[in-house]
Amino acid sequence: MPDYADWTDSIELLGTEIQVPIDIQGAYIQLPVDIQGQYVALQIDIVAQSVGNIGIDIKAQTLSQLNVNIAASDITLNVAIQSSAATLNVNITGQTLSALNVNITGSVATLNINIASISSGVTMTVTGSVSITGTPSVTISGTPNVSITGTPNINIYSQSDGVWTKSEWAPKAGEAKYKQFTTIAAVPFGNSAYVDYTVTSGKNLYITHVGFYLQPSSAPASNVISGFCWINDNTAGQLLLNLGGDSGNGLSLATPLKVPGGNTVRILVCNCSSVSCYLSGSWGGFEV
Repeated sequence: MPDYADWTDSIELLGTEIQVPIDIQGAYIQLPVDIQGQYVALQIDIVAQSVGNIGIDIKAQTLSQLNVNIAASDITLNVAIQSSAATLNVNITGQTLSALNVNITGSVATLNINIASISSGVTMTVTGSVSITGTPSVTISGTPNVSITGTPNINIYSQSDGVWTKSEWAPKAGEAKYKQFTTIAAVPFGNSAYVDYTVTSGKNLYITHVGFYLQPSSAPASNVISGFCWINDNTAGQLLLNLGGDSGNGLSLATPLKVPGGNTVRILVCNCSSVSCYLSGSWGGFEV
């Protein structure tokens, strides 16, 4: 650009209808503009190697449309909108989006966000409470990873799909297991019978219920038929459950008994009656 003389002046225009096309070319330009009118249409096209600060303050009864198209290597854009009804469409294409801060205050807000990025992901920090009402539609494609730090409290009302604890959910995803035995011959007083099961390697066994019974081979003198049932993790050398009762007993476990993969679990029934009895014991649960 040729070197022209510097020029500084002020322009004040008063009129009913004003049209002023302005073409400015210069090495260094400052252009404060104050416009007051019943109707204003303003088209600004800026081409420069470096643009400092552009401040736009608009106060109007109606703002039909504001189109902003910015192409630059480094952009900081601060937008503050106060309106009874506002529609804001933002399309950002960049190699790196360092920060996007959005603060929305309003009685009704519709926010559509579509993020496609070559970066590792999107981080969202929420301070305070988040409330979602209405009937939101949420679609997640791919294989999302969800990590929760802390102890979340989840309250779901009028749910069509339940949220289960692990003991409730695992039978739906795991493989049901059931082990039972009954002696062919009567077992004398003080003797026992048992059956073992080895948990599948790489899985865990969860026992959710246990039961046993004793059937006397002859009428006892005292009319008392009693016995005990044990559940043992033989590999770990650990007694998991001790259950007694007259003629037998059964128990459903709110917290399942867990046996690791590869370990052998044993259910044992002991006859404590004065006569020989046929013994039976069983447990049920799932492997997952």
